[in-house]
Amino acid sequence: MLCESRNRVGLLGSCYFMGTFSTILLLPVLADIYGRQVIYNIVMIMSVILQLTLMLTYSIDFAYYQMVLMGMTFAGKNIVGMTYYLEFMGQEKQ
Repeated sequence: MLCESRNRVGLLGSCYFMGTFSTILLLPVLADIYGRQVIYNIVMIMSVILQLTLMLTYSIDFAYYQMVLMGMTFAGKNIVGMTYYLEFMGQEKQ
């Protein structure tokens, strides 16, 4: 990554945002249909695998693809995960 231009490295953050934007409305609906636990588990496993492979990649083009997929896990980790955990809390703690 040190030999890449600043524009190509900066595109990694944009790829993450594109992934986030593409699923921000889709994953919560899928979680309502298929269950929050199923979607949350799939997204967390996917996130761990993507983070590990991102650390091992030397190709910036492959890193773009991985960042889009990691961005797609954002809604599952944060929105679906928060709703899933709130279901286990009592009303007095919310």
